[in-house]
Amino acid sequence: MAATLLLCMGLWACEETPLTPGDDPNNPNNPNGPGTQTQMEWVDLGLPSGLKWASQNVGASRPEDFGNHYAWGETTTKSYYDWNTYRFGEYGAFTKYCTADWMGLNGFTDNKTTLEPEDDPATVNMGGGARTPTRAEWEELLANTTNTWTTQNGVRGVKFTASNGKSIFLPAADYRRFGDLIGDNSGGFYWSSSIYAEDNPALAWHYFFAGEDRHMEGGSREYGYPVRAVKGTGGTASQGGFDQNGASNALFSVSATKQVHFSKGNLQYQASTGTWRFAESQLDFVGDANAAISATNSGWIDLFAYGTSGWNSGVVCYMPYSASWNFQDYLRNVSLTGSYAEADWGWHNAISNGGDQAHMWRTMTAAEWQYLLDRAGKSGLATIAGTTRGLIILPDNWTAPSGLSFTAHNGTYGYYDDNEYTASQWQQMEAAGAIFLPAAGNREGDAVSDVGYRGSYWSSSHDTENEDYSLRGIYFDDNSHFFYPAGDSPRVGYSVRLIKD
Repeated sequence: MAATLLLCMGLWACEETPLTPGDDPNNPNNPNGPGTQTQMEWVDLGLPSGLKWASQNVGASRPEDFGNHYAWGETTTKSYYDWNTYRFGEYGAFTKYCTADWMGLNGFTDNKTTLEPEDDPATVNMGGGARTPTRAEWEELLANTTNTWTTQNGVRGVKFTASNGKSIFLPAADYRRFGDLIGDNSGGFYWSSSIYAEDNPALAWHYFFAGEDRHMEGGSREYGYPVRAVKGTGGTASQGGFDQNGASNALFSVSATKQVHFSKGNLQYQASTGTWRFAESQLDFVGDANAAISATNSGWIDLFAYGTSGWNSGVVCYMPYSASWNFQDYLRNVSLTGSYAEADWGWHNAISNGGDQAHMWRTMTAAEWQYLLDRAGKSGLATIAGTTRGLIILPDNWTAPSGLSFTAHNGTYGYYDDNEYTASQWQQMEAAGAIFLPAAGNREGDAVSDVGYRGSYWSSSHDTENEDYSLRGIYFDDNSHFFYPAGDSPRVGYSVRLIKD
């Protein structure tokens, strides 16, 4: 699918190479093999999460060996890779890891998006805490190392080198389709443990490289790709900062099986140029200037009505500068997922300082917001530098900076003076991974109110109890109110804070 198209578009010629002992680089009897067997090691690359990466592929005896190729979710190799031999059913008839009923056998869904241990080839074949990395963990590797296309002991691949001087080598191990190894040590395809898109679970995320081309993409689950294992669940100290795409290095759980990265600031839009961006600081918000909302406004706005990504969903108001007071002009009774995913501000648009390509970011569902905020001791209201009020959310792996404390909200109760930090103290909190959602107010038409006092952030979910309402992920103010989720009219302009899987 996506991988095959890339191969056939000029990265190298698509050729099918039968698997024989004389030309399979991972066969220890191959006379042209790269060398003698070496002991597998767990390499500490100094990553923010504390993860360690295996020095060689699952099933390999040396770093240069291809190792075994697995279909996604399978733990053994086989002679033929096709939907007809796939463990969890055929395309359109899945029996596990299915998030869309049209893809499941007889409408089956289980909404599982990450490999479970019994289906993880690294866990099953290596043990000892080994597992297949998630998409986010691949992106952490890419963001925190330098990578170079090179040849090691006669085998082409990519070498990842960390700032601590340690490195790992990933051979261009090609892939298996039907009964063949396709390629000629010219490209690498490495599985993650993450489903590619919840509305099409036939694909899973994998890391692809060939020459100078490196990126994450979706691969069809029945293909045979190699696996490079990781070990660990994070270091003992939390890590803040944001990568080159504006995604937090720290991770935040939004379900029992999923962690996400927050964007570095609230979403903003400039109508005169059609530009989307993240606020340059987590503390920044537009405030009263949202009253200038229009199709020709040259300023920035950051309070958006529900589903106003600029994608024509068939309703009257779908542009980010929409300001109608009539709730019937907006998307109602649908979530910004599945068939309406393009109505999600982050999914539809390229964020100029957030990777600058569509389908990198999304808005959390109401259920994800609730799970995030229900983590004990991980969220509370605060005032920064004496004037900026908002909500602090702590990452899963949190260690408070020396000399600083944090007071979490108590159920639905919270006050802006629960946590008061100077500007320099907030910098320490942010460096440790804390996220801040400013109390940016709200907008109805061109009337802006409650700036600096109340904060409301959209989810991507509609209100199932009221078809005319959509759900905010969080609503907070300084009057003992701390609600999630909270329903409201889709015509009201609220803040949007995106996440990255």
